[in-house]
Amino acid sequence: MTVLRMAPVVLCLAWMGVSVAEAQWTPAPGEPLLGRFHLWLKSGQADFDHQVAREWGVDRKGYLALEGYRGTKNDVYFGGEIARVADDRSINARGQTLRDLDLLWVELNVKTVLELRGNLSFGVGGGAALFYVDGEEITIEGGEEISDPLADLALGSQLFIDLTWRHKRLLLGADARYQWAFDVINVNYSNLRLGAHVGLAF
Repeated sequence: MTVLRMAPVVLCLAWMGVSVAEAQWTPAPGEPLLGRFHLWLKSGQADFDHQVAREWGVDRKGYLALEGYRGTKNDVYFGGEIARVADDRSINARGQTLRDLDLLWVELNVKTVLELRGNLSFGVGGGAALFYVDGEEITIEGGEEISDPLADLALGSQLFIDLTWRHKRLLLGADARYQWAFDVINVNYSNLRLGAHVGLAF
């Protein structure tokens, strides 16, 4: 079971744990806006550069991500994200058939959070990313499917904003992010991601 598949279970168990003390909950003095630590599950849409469609047959696809941050008293947060885009079968611009496609990335980020009205907060930040892609190219020989593994690795950086509403320990919000990512032969994996998140503050 991958980290992303475990994420809903982790959030559910965490919610059950913190709900025991929810009735007596009050923010600790000096607690950061989104808690000393927060964890949320994100889902949304990723729009990739046309080169990704040419190489891998994916231009716009849903994604799932798990994000966690450790906060400071100055409402500066350090953390990161692990995310995945998956496609069972796709056809790229060269007519190649691809199977079991995975686009995975891991980010290390820093962000600052500003307080707004009505339990709302606004975050802005950025960081660095490692981007990994793998899949299988399918060819037909003698009426049988032959698969050849494919993989690529890219480095990137990103800027992002998020808007979050907090009720006690519950966090709900939306976010937008642009990521620049390129591999060693200059394939452009840059993408724009829009999504929503739900999580918990600790």
